[in-house]
Amino acid sequence: VKPIFRKNEVPAVYVEQKDQRDNLMVDFRSAGKWYEGTDVDKLIMEEAGRIAERVAGDAAKAGLINEKETRAIKSDVESYFKKALLNIRTCSESDSTGARCQADVYDIFRDRIGKKRADKVRQMFEAGQSSDTDKD
Repeated sequence: VKPIFRKNEVPAVYVEQKDQRDNLMVDFRSAGKWYEGTDVDKLIMEEAGRIAERVAGDAAKAGLINEKETRAIKSDVESYFKKALLNIRTCSESDSTGARCQADVYDIFRDRIGKKRADKVRQMFEAGQSSDTDKD
């Protein structure tokens, strides 16, 4: 996000100290701010549902999971992302968040459908990501 902040001349600094983050979060969740912290939280909850729908839906469309598994995995992934996206991290913790989320979602699939089928789901997503990257 640094380039976006620079381009729009928005000052921004990393906040690593827990007490500073805690103070900022109290301020962030205060009513009357332009960003309306509680509204952001609602958007995060909505985004968690969209992620879960896409992840489970793509696996279902590929025939890798059945309808019952789709519902269970969607629910698990949505719950996971509601918690993960609301979790406040330091900048150094955020660097590994994407890989951690991918591993955790894989674990959800593995727990629901077994390692062999979860590996097929992972391969499908990796193939899709590489083709998405090729388009850029």
